[in-house]
Amino acid sequence: MRIKFDISGNQQVDLTMSRFQGRAQDMRPAFDEMADSFEEWMTRQFDTEGSYTTGRWSPLSPPYAKWKAKNYPGQGILQRTGRLFRQLTMQPFGVDVREPRYAIFGTALPYANYHQQGGQNARYLARLQRDLRPGTRVGGVKLTRKERITRVETGSAGYGLPRREIIKMPATIRTSWRKIIQKHLVNGDTR
Repeated sequence: MRIKFDISGNQQVDLTMSRFQGRAQDMRPAFDEMADSFEEWMTRQFDTEGSYTTGRWSPLSPPYAKWKAKNYPGQGILQRTGRLFRQLTMQPFGVDVREPRYAIFGTALPYANYHQQGGQNARYLARLQRDLRPGTRVGGVKLTRKERITRVETGSAGYGLPRREIIKMPATIRTSWRKIIQKHLVNGDTR
């Protein structure tokens, strides 16, 4: 992009605009700094079990919490094996693409989106079909079909995972990343 002014000193303005154009062709130094920020952000998100950017993650159901404490002692929410945690908090990330004009940070673990969005899986859907038969008791209580559907949709019947947003960009990170990009375009390398 080139901008010219027909006033004295236009060459200085022209050089500045050329410098911006050249730096915009390779944003990887800015993406490297953004990756460091992402790593810190995700570490804080896991350390606070979601409180850092998305509000505290829903607690584990009592039966699952008991099982997890026995089989995976000391592991926090969304950290049963540590794989998701490692893929989002240590570089290179599970998905870590840094090209001259774009970057992608994240994970491709199939269960990550399930946690991010909440929802049901095939095992829970089979339970749902069984529990929606007339006369079936849910949690020891005989409910109408409409009541059972409502409990399933609200997640209060234990048929699926509650939504636990792992990645949600807060305004502070958005502002910080904007500044990183601006600094790169104006000054070059951001470090």
